Amino acid sequence: MQAWRRLTPRGRIVGVFGLLAGLAGVVFTQRDLFWLGAFAFAVVIGALLMVSWPVKGLRHERRLAVTSVPVGTEFGVWLTLTSSGGGLPRMLHFEDVVPPSMGIRPRFALSGGIPSDGYRVGYRLTGAQRGRFRIGPLLVRSLDPFGLARNDMAFVTTTEIAVTPKIYELGGLRAGSSGSSAEARSARAGLVGQDDVLVREYRRGDDVRRVHWRSTARAGELMVRREEQSWQPTTRLLVDNRRCAHVGGGPDSSFEWAVSAAASAGLALLGAGSILELADADGLSLSPDSDRSVRSQQLLYEL
Repeated sequence: MQAWRRLTPRGRIVGVFGLLAGLAGVVFTQRDLFWLGAFAFAVVIGALLMVSWPVKGLRHERRLAVTSVPVGTEFGVWLTLTSSGGGLPRMLHFEDVVPPSMGIRPRFALSGGIPSDGYRVGYRLTGAQRGRFRIGPLLVRSLDPFGLARNDMAFVTTTEIAVTPKIYELGGLRAGSSGSSAEARSARAGLVGQDDVLVREYRRGDDVRRVHWRSTARAGELMVRREEQSWQPTTRLLVDNRRCAHVGGGPDSSFEWAVSAAASAGLALLGAGSILELADADGLSLSPDSDRSVRSQQLLYEL
């Protein structure tokens, strides 16, 4: 049964013809008809053996020009095929599995097997829909020269590509509403008098220039000014991801617009030096502890 499934429609016709012709030659004692049927049946058996013979050392490598692209952007994919050689000559058809939203599956064929120096082919896809997708696996179909039999194989490796939200350039966006950190420190300093300076007990190793003599005289022991803490604005970005809060579907839905708006505002805030917390209907989902470059990439992945 497995051999029958490996036959192409042409191979099944030739095989059935050979079997019937051979039987008819025996029944009607027609030697020529018998040998014709036997030859046709033998060709089909030979085709099955040819495609069942393994392609020795067939390997492939898939490389992407980028690991992430904004929605609506094209990107390149390159496939490199190598083989250790050997095996029977045959036609090899290749098909790389891609997400339906990115386009048509690329197909190409090689006659006579893989060249000794390898074979490299490239194609382009479009990230039309936001999300994380996997490209692959690579499908291989082996055909005999007469197209009578086939053998399908598949690699297991895949490659991930992230399609991030569309980003809009936002001008004049500042991190927080309290101005710069210097302005905020000045504003806070103006709210306390000279006698309300934050102090603490003297510790060994403290700079004597930080001693606050008025507080020392009042407390009866050395008191030093506390170090002024640097201030960095924190912004919480809320994305309402509830289904009932949006209309439409696919790339043109209101939810996709909200995601693009959130990503654009988030990157602008990160660029302005803000600590960003991304939250959705389920709660906090992005930690503000990582560095800025990691946060920018993580923001796009989270959205």
